[in-house]
Amino acid sequence: MRVRRVLARGLKIDPEERYPSLEALVGDLVAARTQSRRQLIAIGAAGLLALTLGGFFVVAPRARMAACVAPVREVDSVWSAEQKGAVHNALRATGYARVDEDWPRLERLLDEHARRLKQTQHQACAATYLDGEQAQNVLDQRLLCLERGRVELEEYVKRLLVVHKNTLGIQLRSIYRVVEPTLCDERMAQRALATRYPDSLPSSASGRAERREVLAAYNLVVALYDGGDLGAAQEALERLTKEVERLHYRSMETTVIDMQVLLCSARNDWDCARQYAHQELVGGQAAGDDYAVARAATQLASVERRAGLTPKAREWLQVANAANDHLGGDPLLTSDIAMEQAWTASSEGNYEETLRHVLRGASSLRQRMSPSAFQLAKWEDMRQGALRQLGRLPEAASAGENALRLIESGPGENDLHLSGLLSNLGNVYNELGRHARADELYRRALALSERVY
Repeated sequence: MRVRRVLARGLKIDPEERYPSLEALVGDLVAARTQSRRQLIAIGAAGLLALTLGGFFVVAPRARMAACVAPVREVDSVWSAEQKGAVHNALRATGYARVDEDWPRLERLLDEHARRLKQTQHQACAATYLDGEQAQNVLDQRLLCLERGRVELEEYVKRLLVVHKNTLGIQLRSIYRVVEPTLCDERMAQRALATRYPDSLPSSASGRAERREVLAAYNLVVALYDGGDLGAAQEALERLTKEVERLHYRSMETTVIDMQVLLCSARNDWDCARQYAHQELVGGQAAGDDYAVARAATQLASVERRAGLTPKAREWLQVANAANDHLGGDPLLTSDIAMEQAWTASSEGNYEETLRHVLRGASSLRQRMSPSAFQLAKWEDMRQGALRQLGRLPEAASAGENALRLIESGPGENDLHLSGLLSNLGNVYNELGRHARADELYRRALALSERVY
């Protein structure tokens, strides 16, 4: 711009406005070019700096994004083509009659689960590092949840490689216990951050390894419990409890207590179950953790109902509902509470109330996730039982057939849940006078029970 101004003055029409001499014009022109060169150098340097910094701010998030999604490679190794073949061969080696029928279902379930694990991890990382819409502490909680899902998938595949024929059906269905990846969302993360002991990502390789060992140990407890080996499950849980205490793994304490309540209840040791569930309730109340309070109160309601104390169960359900209402009505909690309310109402013979809770619970579950066929089958089976008690037999038969269709769409047959469902549906058809269908269902239920025991 300065050079242009010098040249413009030299070309003025009015001689009075021009330079008085050629030497004066040349002097200003040299000075102008020198200054312009300095400006260009400064502008170039500034531009280079801007490009460098801009590149840094673009590259750094992408580098963090790449590191964030790197663990999905574990999923590919856990459920690779080689692993699929090994699992298929292991299942065939058990002599299980329905291997060829069940394998495509199991493979499809695991393929979809692995895909959702990887997809959810990518979405979680992108929300923080690419879109800038999610806080780092929220991402950390989601990554912890997804890590647990990867560990559970790995442990599940390991169990299938050594499964015994007598427990194969149970182990096949335990796929539904593996953490659903889509639940590792922002809502879950915010809830985790509001708990007494929000977890944190381990900062060292040894810390991450210890965490994975604890998660694997917990999966062993679950597998033993599902397999009905309560003594071994209790021993494994005691070892896990000591390890959790040694590592000060506070966020895992709730999970350990929940498992202890289940083991106590499986032994019909109601005082033991009350003790642990009440421990969790008190801790939740002290921390103002409504989610923990609602879950513990629902557990206490289940214990009291199974112990034959339904009035006390209803009191705990009121506590659970109040805590859940304070949270704004968490859909998963609402579903769990509704299930316990349905069981309590059914045990008291209030079948209209049972139906209301069944419909509410199933609807709430669908708001939060896409329920598995096994989950939906449990709700349909409960609906069938209430309809039968109300004398609405055609509707009961329809609900029972829905439950049977749903549970048969998944892998595994020789478990007691299916045996009970078949017996219940057989009772409906027997009362409808359709004795041939009833006998068919009874024979199948008996054969399943004999194989389990």
